[in-house]
Amino acid sequence: MSTTVPTLTTAQLDGLACVRCGADDTEQQPTGDRGPDGAQLFACTDPDVCRAQQSIDTHFPLLAALRTKAQSAPVFVEHHLADGVPLLYGHKDGTLTVTYDPAQLTFESARELFAEAHALYPDARAVAFTNIGHIVTTSLPTDEPPARFESHGARCTVTFDDTRITKKQLLALMDKVVGL
Repeated sequence: MSTTVPTLTTAQLDGLACVRCGADDTEQQPTGDRGPDGAQLFACTDPDVCRAQQSIDTHFPLLAALRTKAQSAPVFVEHHLADGVPLLYGHKDGTLTVTYDPAQLTFESARELFAEAHALYPDARAVAFTNIGHIVTTSLPTDEPPARFESHGARCTVTFDDTRITKKQLLALMDKVVGL
C-alpha cells in the first residue's frame, strides 16, 4: 500500500494558508501539526467554507449529509486576552469557540485546559479562566440567587446567570464579596 503526501505551498508551510485547500482568506485554527521548520499548520475552521471539504462533499454527498454542525470540533482561536485571562470559551454562532492567549498558553495546553473545563462545566454558555479562578456563565435555577461564589483554597469559582444579572452588577457584587 502506498501513500501520497500532498505537496504544500510555502504559504501553507508558513502557517498562512489552509493545509487542506490553500485558502488564505478564511478563518483558520491550528491543526496541531507543525511544518518541517516548526511553523504551526492551520486549516479552515468552517468545513462549509473549506474548498477541500466542498470537493469531498461534491464527490461523496452521503458523507456531507451525515456531517452536522453539532458533530464539529471546537474551534481554537489565538488572540490576546485582556486582564490576564489565558483562556475563554463559549458558543459563537452555534459553534463552540475556544479563545486562548498564545503569550500565556500553548495550543496543546489550551486544548488540555479546555477539555478539563468542559468536563467540569458541560452546560456553561461561557467560561473564563482568570487569576482568581473560573468565571462560569450558565443558567441557574430561578429559586437560587443569580450569582454563586465558591471558594477552593486560593482560587474561587464565580457562577452567574447572565439572563438575571448584568456583568456590571456582578462586578459590584464581586467587589463586596472581596471586602468580606
